Amino acid sequence: MRRYDKVKAWHFVRKNPNGCPVLRDGRLAVLGLRYTHEGPLELCESGLHASTRAVDALRYAPGSVACRVECSGRLRYGYDKLVCSARTILAMDDAEELLWRFACDCAARAIELYGSDLTEDQRDACWTAIAMRLAWLEGLADDQMLRDAASAATAAYFASAAAYASVATAAAAADADADAAAAAADAAAATYAYYAAYAAAAAAAGNVRDYARVDERDAQNDELERRLQELLGLKGTTR
Repeated sequence: MRRYDKVKAWHFVRKNPNGCPVLRDGRLAVLGLRYTHEGPLELCESGLHASTRAVDALRYAPGSVACRVECSGRLRYGYDKLVCSARTILAMDDAEELLWRFACDCAARAIELYGSDLTEDQRDACWTAIAMRLAWLEGLADDQMLRDAASAATAAYFASAAAYASVATAAAAADADADAAAAAADAAAATYAYYAAYAAAAAAAGNVRDYARVDERDAQNDELERRLQELLGLKGTTR
């Protein structure tokens, strides 16, 4: 167990059917409110969680609302996250569009790094998948068009991390009842941003030494945190 007075970190929360940001237990996520946990701290099981790096926080994100948080009280650290007894939301905003654009950039990076193992047609399908998500963000494509683009890129899915990343950017929530569909869509941006970033890091390590994966993840994190800081009005502040 390690103890610090205060540690700044990143955390994502989901939106409820009314569009309000909520924690995993259903409580409203309120800016400036200090949430506390009185019981034991166990990573993934008990306590209030966050990650010191935004790119790591994506792995555990239940939704697209990005939070800059301050963790305090008792703290316990894992590989890519921490658990604490007190967590305060310092800044918060919906990052869905930001995360989709980040996913597209990571996918493009993966193709640039390691797309040589794809045929020309496969590369074209991957680029189309990315372009379709960007068109969707501008209101120029619908979910079915996204699914079609993802399906086309899936032909190269097992051939390359680059293809994996591009499929992730075009993946769309499956049709379901209204509440389930909204919840799936809310989680999708963070989920696929994580997948695309991970695939880009894997591509970076494909034909070079292992530290390239670490360098790529560091670069991804720096860029994601820069964008999130700007979104949350934290640009130029100390992390």
